[in-house]
Order: sequence, then structure tokens, then C-alpha cells
Amino acid sequence: MKRSLAIWAIVYSLGSAVLWWLVGQLMPIAVPMMMNDHPALLRVSLILLALVVLYAVASIAFFRALARTMER
Repeated sequence: MKRSLAIWAIVYSLGSAVLWWLVGQLMPIAVPMMMNDHPALLRVSLILLALVVLYAVASIAFFRALARTMER
């Protein structure tokens, strides 16, 4: 069980790195759109929101699995 948890910890860490890299790539696109009230701003904002929600769901699932493993 501990090996499985270690693998999931690595996957979670890599996923976090990829997610925040994507957010970093989208911010230079989103900030000028915010300044000019660009029509595509809603789409970029929804993408950023979806990434953050996905990260939150993955974080909750990972930490719940971690807590279950620690209880055993």
C-alpha cells in the first residue's frame, strides 16, 4: 500500500507542476485581454477556472486517500 501511495504522490506532484505551468502559460494571454475587455476573455477565464477546479478535486482525492492510508 505504501508503494502505491508513493506512486500516487509522484503522479500528484507531476500533475501539479503541469497544471501550474499551464496557468503560467495562459496568464500572459489573459492579462492583456483583461485590460482590453477582449471577447475571448470569457473562454480563457473558464479554462483557468476549470484548471483550478480540477486541481482542487485532485487535491481532495489525494489527501483523502492519504488520510485513509494513515489510519490503517
